[in-house]
Amino acid sequence: MMTETAMNEQTPLQAWLNKFASSIAKPGLAVLSFLIVVALLVRYFTGNTENEKGNQEFVGSSTKAGAMVICMGIE
Repeated sequence: MMTETAMNEQTPLQAWLNKFASSIAKPGLAVLSFLIVVALLVRYFTGNTENEKGNQEFVGSSTKAGAMVICMGIE
C-alpha cells in the first residue's frame, strides 16, 4: 500500500509529461487563437455576416477605412 507522501510525489515520467504537455499547449493555444481571429475577420470583410435586420454588415464599396477601424475597436 502506498503512503500519502508517495502518492503526492510525481515520478520522473509524470514530471516530464507535464512539462511536455505545457510546452505543446501554450504555443498551440496561441496559434489557434490567431487562426480564429483571422477566420472571423475574413468572414466579416467578405460580407458573410448579417445584422438583426438581415442586411449585410460590411459593404466594401460604401465603407470607409475610419469606420472599419472604429468598428473593430482598434481606435
